[in-house]
Amino acid sequence: MMTKWLAVVAGLMWTGTLLAQQGSVAGKVEDDTGQPLVGANVAVKNKAIPGGRGVSTDGKGQYQILELAPGIYEATASYVGHQGIIQQLEVSF
Repeated sequence: MMTKWLAVVAGLMWTGTLLAQQGSVAGKVEDDTGQPLVGANVAVKNKAIPGGRGVSTDGKGQYQILELAPGIYEATASYVGHQGIIQQLEVSF
């Protein structure tokens, strides 16, 4: 059985958008062939948001999570039938 992998373009890239001292995380989720994964789940959590905040990717596999305080986050991406990934990222200004 072949395991399918998720690839997150630019490794769950973050952008430090200044919106009332808030940042955001944005990127694209693709499969191992480079095809966008529509409806993939992307979530971030840290001590300030222990339950996490998440979104689903759009029709192009893109996502954006807004209004994040600066800090270190654990980011996860998952999609049915694919092996999920977990990465650490930092939101800063």
